[in-house]
Amino acid sequence: MSGAKSQPFTEEQVALCREWIALHARDRVTPNRKAFPYHLKHEVERWRGSVYIPESAFLEAAMRAGFQLKFGCYRMMLKPRSAGAHEYYPTRWVPWEAGQ
Repeated sequence: MSGAKSQPFTEEQVALCREWIALHARDRVTPNRKAFPYHLKHEVERWRGSVYIPESAFLEAAMRAGFQLKFGCYRMMLKPRSAGAHEYYPTRWVPWEAGQ
């Protein structure tokens, strides 16, 4: 966490992160250099709107979901928003279809 002191978090914040992770993240073999907890916590904030998520809440949620940090990033496969599609969607990553 960038050497910063860990911030307290609530179970509600962790639950929002877990929901975002369930929709957007899939496991992959190698670390994804775009899957940094600090950036992804901002994705949760944009996705939910008007909510603050401490980085520690995202770290906890990812750990509970079985994702491990390696070299400062997660082994998460994320689906980017395609040009022209999902323009209403406020974040860089879009949900996976059911079963993918």
